[in-house]
Amino acid sequence: MRKIYSKAKTNIIQLGHVDTNTARRALRSIDAVVKEIDEETAGSRGLRSALYRGGEIVHMEEPLRAAIDVEALAALLSSRWFNRLWVMQEAVSAQHNVCYFGDLTFDLMDLLRPCIWMTFKRQSCPSQIRGAIELRICGKLWPYVDREHGTYRKRKGSSVSSALDFDRGLEVTDPRDTVFAVLGLMECGQAGDLPYLLMPDYGKQLLEVYRNATVCAVHEKGIGAMLSRVHQWTEDDIQDESWPSWVPRLDRPRNANMEASSLTDLFAPDSGLQQAAIPPTSTGKADTLSVSGIVAGTVRECTSTFINGSGLTSRQAWLQEAEQVASRIACDRETIAHTVIAGAKAYFHLDELPGDFDIWWSRVFEGAEISQDVRSLPPNASKDDRSAAKFELAFTYAANVRRFFSTCDGKIGLGPSILKASDQVVVLHGGKTPFILRSIESGYKVLGQCYVHGIMQGEAVQEQRSKDNPSVRFDLR
Repeated sequence: MRKIYSKAKTNIIQLGHVDTNTARRALRSIDAVVKEIDEETAGSRGLRSALYRGGEIVHMEEPLRAAIDVEALAALLSSRWFNRLWVMQEAVSAQHNVCYFGDLTFDLMDLLRPCIWMTFKRQSCPSQIRGAIELRICGKLWPYVDREHGTYRKRKGSSVSSALDFDRGLEVTDPRDTVFAVLGLMECGQAGDLPYLLMPDYGKQLLEVYRNATVCAVHEKGIGAMLSRVHQWTEDDIQDESWPSWVPRLDRPRNANMEASSLTDLFAPDSGLQQAAIPPTSTGKADTLSVSGIVAGTVRECTSTFINGSGLTSRQAWLQEAEQVASRIACDRETIAHTVIAGAKAYFHLDELPGDFDIWWSRVFEGAEISQDVRSLPPNASKDDRSAAKFELAFTYAANVRRFFSTCDGKIGLGPSILKASDQVVVLHGGKTPFILRSIESGYKVLGQCYVHGIMQGEAVQEQRSKDNPSVRFDLR
């Protein structure tokens, strides 16, 4: 399909039939954001360096200065076009994309750059725009389509794992298309050099398609990117022998009540870990993936699962549980503060810990309403109001659908919602975060990512090295 799309000189994108006034208001908003981009990035030349730190998009606290018409821009972003996965490959492959909105036309790039900029400044973006799924889709498209400033401007296409992460939940006719519809986004796909395992074949079962894609991604870039997308919703998922725990369920739409957000990639827990003595492999038993790493701890005890939006009483009870778990290993408040936001102080522009944490904690237990939107605060809002709002955003992002836990060697962390005592904290070669594994008779089950304060920059690896402990093999089932 990519070859067909790439031969088109112009790709027509219909974004909706609206009155001329609404269309003009939306385009004026886009133009205003483009002007801001040009002013702050030297005519867009510094756009990519402004957006990314360590491979992840930065969320800037600086306000969006452009005056935007929220109603008109929301109408533009509400198009069904953004919800269909196959058309993304079409937009990426085409030589030129022309959008029709009402009776006006514009280049797709004129929409994508403002959208990635609003994602960059999402903390000050109006909530109606900030929360739009379509804004995220545009942000995903931009690195591919912007051949001048985008992430993939120096090479054609992305890694297998990046393409598979385009966006779960977009409309497909067949769940296997969550893989087949993004092959044209991949560097190997655009080069016409698809691995055999990725060749489209609707005769394959869903599991085979997902497992093959996962194996290709692991062989290309290591285990980190794919295992970070493993989210076991319930104990039934772990006990389901028909689906390997290391294969992400790409067919599941995101569910904020069942699935935690992925942790940031700004860590290096495997720093200093020797090149994997056991390269990731799925040969032999097809449903087994063998990886190497170290055991960094064993879960001692844990709280219940925190669910954002479950009410003030539930939140207070969870925080008290976490405080009790930490107190039994004599943990200080600064460590607790870093842990409940999964080490994302810099990512969310928090000023001081545990100071911001203490302000937020007091307001939670006073029953005060805490905004997550700094922009929604009144102009005369105090520094404490702003600190509490930023910490609230960081906490709900990190802790939602996770459990607070301690380890037998006296550390604390955040882990998956089905975590329990005796589960193991492991650092795997190529992992950007530690993971929780559960030992079973035939190997290990992957529960998901975790944050453990004190091992996120290679400390556990250094400790193992000082004891001359070698890496070990984990057979993931």
